Amino acid sequence: MRAISYPFATPPAEGESIEIVPGLHWLRLPLPFPPDYINCYLLEDDDGCYIVDTGLQGEAVRQTWEHYLQAGVLRGKKIKGILVTHFHPDHVGQAGWLVKRCAAALFMTEAEYRSDQALLSELPGHISDEMWHFYNILGIAEEVLGDGKPFDFAKKVGPLPETYQVIREGDQFSIGGRTWQVLIGQGHSPEHACLYCKDQNLLIAGDQVIATITSNVSVWVELPEKNPMSLWLKSIESLRSVSDETLVLPAHRLPFYGLHQRLSQLIAHHENHFLALEKACKSPQRIIDILPVLFKLKLEKSVLHLAVGECLAHLNFLVGSGRMICVQDQQGVNQYQTKAPDLR
Repeated sequence: MRAISYPFATPPAEGESIEIVPGLHWLRLPLPFPPDYINCYLLEDDDGCYIVDTGLQGEAVRQTWEHYLQAGVLRGKKIKGILVTHFHPDHVGQAGWLVKRCAAALFMTEAEYRSDQALLSELPGHISDEMWHFYNILGIAEEVLGDGKPFDFAKKVGPLPETYQVIREGDQFSIGGRTWQVLIGQGHSPEHACLYCKDQNLLIAGDQVIATITSNVSVWVELPEKNPMSLWLKSIESLRSVSDETLVLPAHRLPFYGLHQRLSQLIAHHENHFLALEKACKSPQRIIDILPVLFKLKLEKSVLHLAVGECLAHLNFLVGSGRMICVQDQQGVNQYQTKAPDLR
């Protein structure tokens, strides 16, 4: 198993780029929250190029794109397509603007595009009855929703075009003499697209695999009993089919070698979380009581909904695998208890 290593010691400066291999460029766009930047990639073709991921909606990111288009690596190039790995705002936020600005096609998986459109159709600031109920049964509605809706999607994502091209598992793109195969992951998002060039051992991984941070896997109001952690772990295992000699190009932090070691680390990381939650739930516990098991630092209110969603993903996995039970107390709040109280 190849050890994790980093062939590039430093990332490109904002507005600049690094050529990973001929015709494949690494760009960075700013984020107003950790991890501070998102990596985007440029794939050169004979008669133009493709952009992978787009950054958040907002003037700062748009100015960076304008620099790339007018004075940077994209100057004078025809943009043939915008490929979006998944629907999260830092990946899709500028997609609609770039499609219009560059007269380019949009490529997304169907589930990711539909997720975007559903969230963009929500009324700004509106808290639905279903959202109140979701957090009420977790015993944390006032903490999460007391000051209003924790996140308005449309503030971070511009409108998408009504027409797009669907990409699916196994689809292939021939770009610049390379064949890129679409690999689909689940759990972090519904139908996350990675691009794998087997012949040259290159993987554009989006958020599915990152070397130094773990992808957020959460349960949300639309499907409160969903088990995304199970889907994510299966997706991680499926990536073992990718060569261990592959250079992984993630959406955050540095490109790296050592894919299989990182996959093993991620699986062990979550199993440790499962065991910690089981130990904490020898007696029935509400989710608010066990958040400190997963999150050691004090949680700011602005990220509380993310922490709750991720904790619930772990709990739903444990319930679904028969390692824990969920019951409601007299106030109708979910409580979780391990089925192996003598767990070591």
